[in-house]
Amino acid sequence: SKDIFFELHTLPETINESYRKILFACRGLVVISRGLEEDLLAMGILREKVRLAPDAADFGEFNFPTPLGGRFDIREEFGISNDNWVIVYTGHLYEWKGAHLVAEAAGLLAGEKINGRYFEFYIVGGTGEDVARFRRNYSFSNLHIVGWQRPFRISKWLYAADAVVVPTSGKSAIGKKHTSPLKLFEAMAAGVPIIAADNPSIREVLSGDDAVFFEPDNSQALADAIRKEFRQIEEMRKRAGKVHRRAQSYTWGERAKVILDFIESRS
Repeated sequence: SKDIFFELHTLPETINESYRKILFACRGLVVISRGLEEDLLAMGILREKVRLAPDAADFGEFNFPTPLGGRFDIREEFGISNDNWVIVYTGHLYEWKGAHLVAEAAGLLAGEKINGRYFEFYIVGGTGEDVARFRRNYSFSNLHIVGWQRPFRISKWLYAADAVVVPTSGKSAIGKKHTSPLKLFEAMAAGVPIIAADNPSIREVLSGDDAVFFEPDNSQALADAIRKEFRQIEEMRKRAGKVHRRAQSYTWGERAKVILDFIESRS
C-alpha cells in the first residue's frame, strides 16, 4: 500500500475504519475539489499527501473556428429554430445533478419573451429510464428532453446554446463541495455563457465575474437568473469569451502533468 496513489471524486457519508485505514496508508491522494481536500485534512491526513487536480475538458472536441461560431449551422442540423433563445443542460438526470430544476424553469418561463425572443430548453443526456421519467413528469411546450447523445455530439449541443445551465444540487456533499463537473469545463471550453448553482464546488472554478449564479435547488431562482442573463446579452457574451480563454488551463494534458508531478514528488 505504500506505493498506492488514490484519486477520490467523493467520500462516503459514513467512513468506516477500513476505508480510513486505506486513505492513511496511501502514499498520495488526488482530489477533484477543495471540499474533498478540506474533508481529508479534517480527518487528519497530512497536507503534503493530498493534491488538488480539478476535472477538465478535451479541447480536441471543441475545434470549431470560434467559440460562438457555427451556432446556426449546428441548430439547423439539430432542427432547432434560430428565432428563440436556446438554453441547454447536458449530463445525467440524477437528482444531485439538478436537471429537474432546468425542466421546472422551462415551465416558469414558458410564453415569456426577453429581447423579442422566447426561451427553448434542451435537456441532453440521461439513461433510458430517467429520460422516460422526465418525459412523464415534465411536458412544457418549450422543453425538449433529448436523451442520451454520443459524446462527440455534446460539444455541438453546447455550441448550439445561447447559455448553458450547471444546476448542481447543494443538498448533498457530492454536489455542494465534492464534485468538479465535467460539463462545467466543457461549457467553458465551448465559450458559452454559464448559469450555475451557487455551490462551493462551482465557486472554486468560477467567480461572479465569470457566470451568473443562482440559489441551489431553487427553480424560481434559476428562472430569475436566466432573465437577468438575457437582459444583458452583450455582457454575457463578453464574459463567456473571457472564460473560454481561461478554460485552456483546464485540459486533460495539464491535469495529467499535475498528477505525475505529484507522484514524482512523493516517490
